[in-house]
Amino acid sequence: TGSNLPAQIDIYAGHGDEWITEEEPLDGALQPEVVFGPVRAMEEMVRAMPEERLAWSILRGGEFVGPDTLEAVTIENVRAGREPIVCGGRHFLPLVHVTDAAAAFTDAARHAPPGSVFNIVSEPIRQRDYLEGLAARLGAPHPPQVDAAPCPPSLRCSSRRARSLLGWAPRRGIWPM
Repeated sequence: TGSNLPAQIDIYAGHGDEWITEEEPLDGALQPEVVFGPVRAMEEMVRAMPEERLAWSILRGGEFVGPDTLEAVTIENVRAGREPIVCGGRHFLPLVHVTDAAAAFTDAARHAPPGSVFNIVSEPIRQRDYLEGLAARLGAPHPPQVDAAPCPPSLRCSSRRARSLLGWAPRRGIWPM
């Protein structure tokens, strides 16, 4: 890949075990401005568009898993015993399979009220539970614990709004087949 860009764009500040809803302000403190700036600018441009001119909605997808995503690197690292559980793995990951995210876009095009914002994630899962679940499914060694590493933000994002207003629900789930 050779890119210096982060694997994901964290648009919210970490909130520990608290749920993060769409009302939470965007926070790019953990991202380089070259990454977060365009996200903020896109949302500002969309929000400036009068709803009677364009029935817009914004979907904030979680970290994508599935084919052709960075999950392949995670799986390779888990198999090799190189994907560590950091800070006890207590932080939440906002994962969503790419096919579930695509379904959310279709559902939003059909059912979203103009001017709405949606978090699109499967049930958030703690990093420890995700990596241990991957290792078990892959027959890989238990991921190593690295407690000296910096603790990533905990992103326990709620997709309750998408579930209730769009009728969306993840069907594929986060686990590789």
